[in-house]
Amino acid sequence: MRIAKIILLPFLTLPSLPSTTAEIFSTSFKNPSSNAAISPSTNPFQSVRWFPDPIYQSQVQSSLSLLSASQSPLLPAAKVAQTAATPLWVASEEAAQKNLTEHLRAARKWGRNGGGGGVENGPVLVQLIVYNLPDRDCSAAASEGDLKISDGGEERYRKFIEGIAETLWRYPDLRVVVTLEPDAIPNMVTNAGDPNSKCGKAKPVQLNLIAYAIKTLTLPNLRVYLDFGHSGWLGWSGNQDSALNLLESLATLLPTSPIPPAFYN
Repeated sequence: MRIAKIILLPFLTLPSLPSTTAEIFSTSFKNPSSNAAISPSTNPFQSVRWFPDPIYQSQVQSSLSLLSASQSPLLPAAKVAQTAATPLWVASEEAAQKNLTEHLRAARKWGRNGGGGGVENGPVLVQLIVYNLPDRDCSAAASEGDLKISDGGEERYRKFIEGIAETLWRYPDLRVVVTLEPDAIPNMVTNAGDPNSKCGKAKPVQLNLIAYAIKTLTLPNLRVYLDFGHSGWLGWSGNQDSALNLLESLATLLPTSPIPPAFYN
């Protein structure tokens, strides 16, 4: 049995950005006391103010009203749940264009208004889940998404990622943690053995797109995490070597450079 931990160090390859945006970004990072930059050795979840998604809070509020009216004993727990800092799912082109910008604006406003106790308690942390690979989840009907490899999905995904990077570039004062494409890597390990299956056909395209996303989403205030399943999925002896081989294949698509890395847990 092989045991290994691979740290993927991607090279920064950002799309062309407006000069004014780039100037704002570089200027914001000149003041180390007020920025949200993350060094490779930094735990991005420490000493931050966790931004609570206002949409999630409003949805929980509707349940609180019902629980309060019925004098439910679950009311105190529900109130605690309402304060949880849940991630925003960026799972479609529409979400990348509209929802992400609205979410980041709200986070910035919340932070500037003293949310989470104020600046002395650290930068505002925004959590995102990017989930829009073409033919994702082996084209499963329940979660296949809106991009198809057979219908220009590869190029559309690249533009989708570039759009996210450009949007995040405008918010250097926020610390951002991205979970990149849940289930994608585990599916490649266990469900793509047949090259003629849906997963098998999608695997080479998806692997290249994940590498492209890692390279493009490398920003000083951003940390990318890869979902690598769990022990009940990839922990079996029959899957361990295949999982490591896949990570090695992914690493070959990423030129190494001493800049903030992508990690997997």
